[in-house]
Amino acid sequence: MNLINKFKEPLKNFFEEKEINDLYQDYLIIEKHWDNFFRRMDFINLVMIAEAPLSGEGYIYNPDSKKNNDGGSQFLYKKQLCECLEIYKKSDYFIEGKGKMELMIELGLLVIEAYPYALDPKRHKNNFKKGLGVKNTDELFMRTKSWHFYNKIKQINHRFSSVPTYAFRYRGNMHNLNPLIEMNEEIHCIGGDYGNLNSKELHKIYKNFN
Repeated sequence: MNLINKFKEPLKNFFEEKEINDLYQDYLIIEKHWDNFFRRMDFINLVMIAEAPLSGEGYIYNPDSKKNNDGGSQFLYKKQLCECLEIYKKSDYFIEGKGKMELMIELGLLVIEAYPYALDPKRHKNNFKKGLGVKNTDELFMRTKSWHFYNKIKQINHRFSSVPTYAFRYRGNMHNLNPLIEMNEEIHCIGGDYGNLNSKELHKIYKNFN
């Protein structure tokens, strides 16, 4: 089965063909951004497991996204990256004029998504926050993990000899996805209340890299 069929088949019970086609085109854009960022990394300290990507336009590794150059979003603020750099580098790292992507490269921080589907609550009636439900989201993960999630893990393992730390970005995914993921590595959680990132837990991880 080719990639387009692998991507579309699990969605047929939840979305119409036009929506599925739009999601696939968005996926191709997102994967290009991710691959371009991954190729720029010389090392990886932390792999942050997120739930699913935003649209290609708002994707965290889209160099043209405003979120790369401003303070960021609730998912990951630039301030939090600067705090980690102070812990990790133990020196005054020059950050003026640098965007979030450049800071993440300095930290060896890579984001991967558990799901390949950029489901937007504003555009899709069925999405991860409502409509699909735990049973269906679990099924989507199980049907896509081999060619999406584990493919990213394989790329990391193939390119880097050292084993990075893995952490779920959201607390809910720690409960829902952790039992489904077959990895020998412990997966931490840096999710806080109300979808916020737990900065203290993130700081602890970077203290261990010193």
